[in-house]
Amino acid sequence: MKSGDLSIVYGILALFSALLCVTYLFFDQRKNRLFLSLFGCVAAANSGYFLMAICNSLAVARIANGISYFGGAFSILVMLLIVYDVCRMPKRRWFCGVLVGISVAAFALAASGDWLGLYYRSASSDLWYAVRLRHCAVQRRSCERTDADAVVFLGLVR
Repeated sequence: MKSGDLSIVYGILALFSALLCVTYLFFDQRKNRLFLSLFGCVAAANSGYFLMAICNSLAVARIANGISYFGGAFSILVMLLIVYDVCRMPKRRWFCGVLVGISVAAFALAASGDWLGLYYRSASSDLWYAVRLRHCAVQRRSCERTDADAVVFLGLVR
């Protein structure tokens, strides 16, 4: 697939997930907030991926990356809470607080970018606007994504 084809696929998926979120909001009689939150997180993640696929600058790619990480970090939390509800397992308030704290910490770590240097050591762009993300683990060990992973991830395969 070419980069334009993948951008179209990402756009269709982002639009479809946003439509599902709006449809659930208006047509569900029970208005389960957890399912609405899950639809919102998936729509945010898909929108971030679409923005990354069509971005023309590194600044826009960083913002889009943060949007996609926001959806990804909190969708796991919401799915776990949905499983607790479906199984009718009791939830303690402190447990929900710990889960929210873990999700916020995961998002903050991923969204910190070059400011803290905890998750990304640097980010750069090349001629095809493929953003190459270089990870740096919390222990300051260098672990680098391959360029092929970054290009496929952003939908920029030629």
